[in-house]
Amino acid sequence: MERFDVKQLESFAESLFEKAGMEADKAASVARLLVHTDAHGVPTRDPAVLEHTAPRGSLQLMGGAEYGHKGFGLSLMVEALSQGLSGHGRKDAPKRWGGSTFVQVISPESFSGADVFAEQMDYLSDRCRSNKPINPAQPVRMPGDQAARGIAAAQQDGIAFDADTWAALSQWAGKLGVALP
Repeated sequence: MERFDVKQLESFAESLFEKAGMEADKAASVARLLVHTDAHGVPTRDPAVLEHTAPRGSLQLMGGAEYGHKGFGLSLMVEALSQGLSGHGRKDAPKRWGGSTFVQVISPESFSGADVFAEQMDYLSDRCRSNKPINPAQPVRMPGDQAARGIAAAQQDGIAFDADTWAALSQWAGKLGVALP
């Protein structure tokens, strides 16, 4: 099990809040409050609750007690879908890593239709992107936005290779009898 120094966690949380625009003194106060709970689940600023052996405190839920989670539910869902459904999981190799995979294919046509699904997702993506970014030079983006920009740029401008990479590709092309573009 990996262990993290309490002060480092507080510093990390404080930095996140400051980056989000919170005043430094308030960020420090909130960070300490959000990081710890005592043995009874009560938020506290005392990092020593993590050092007690009995009763021991805990890290506070990310997002706070009302909206937060530690990721346990999500990890159980991943385990159930990837290992439980595949029929091979922790029960079969409890001391080893299990690399099972879960792939779910859903056809929007079986629900409201592909056009309606695309409309809903476009709207959601646009709403996410329209949020004010922390840094105006780095706008809010959705998963895949950066890759899509990279693909578009490569299609328009081509792909640049450094001399060593191009030499290695050329050598392999020659060995395999493949014409260079």
